[in-house]
Amino acid sequence: MTHPQTSDEWDERYLERERLWSGKPNAVLTQLAEKLGAGGTALDVGCGEGADALWLASRGWAVTGIDLSAVAIERARASGAVQNLNAKFYVTDAIDFAKAAPQPFDLVTAFFLHSRDEDQRAATMAVLPTLVRPGGKLLVVSHAAMPPWSRHHHHDDGSPRPTFDITPESEIAALGLGEDWKIDVAEEIERPVTDPDGEGAHLRDAVVLARR
Repeated sequence: MTHPQTSDEWDERYLERERLWSGKPNAVLTQLAEKLGAGGTALDVGCGEGADALWLASRGWAVTGIDLSAVAIERARASGAVQNLNAKFYVTDAIDFAKAAPQPFDLVTAFFLHSRDEDQRAATMAVLPTLVRPGGKLLVVSHAAMPPWSRHHHHDDGSPRPTFDITPESEIAALGLGEDWKIDVAEEIERPVTDPDGEGAHLRDAVVLARR
């Protein structure tokens, strides 16, 4: 399967395993904890099985998590109930969620929002800042390069896909952050991982933390 795009594709991906992700919060999220503040309302876009959202809830945030996959959201809700944390989870995407005109959040986070549809990703990125209240913060972390083992390097017919090179600067542009935003963090980081063959590898991520 190529990179999941639709709700059904994501459900299929999650059903491949009892738990798709590690259950641990993203390292960038924990490293930036002090910069994020002491609590308030938070929205985790593309929350998956809820690890980041639940970590924020454990630190006093009132968290809303949204994701395309009903399977992932069911798992996130179950984990939140077991831990008795202040977190709510919904099956939706950022664009439809924003149309419901919710109150803006003190913190909006989005990790690895990549898509086969570049226009869809652009629309999602553009809507994220609208969900942040004045004085609130936006944290976006994206892959700066494909994992070396990724199947996404090639189309289904075997032909190579165009490489992408996401940078903090390109993400700031995609978010459309203007003069009413202050950029607190804009950097590329490298993190150690274990590849599917059990070997050590490194991935590059683009990190943007901005304050409205």
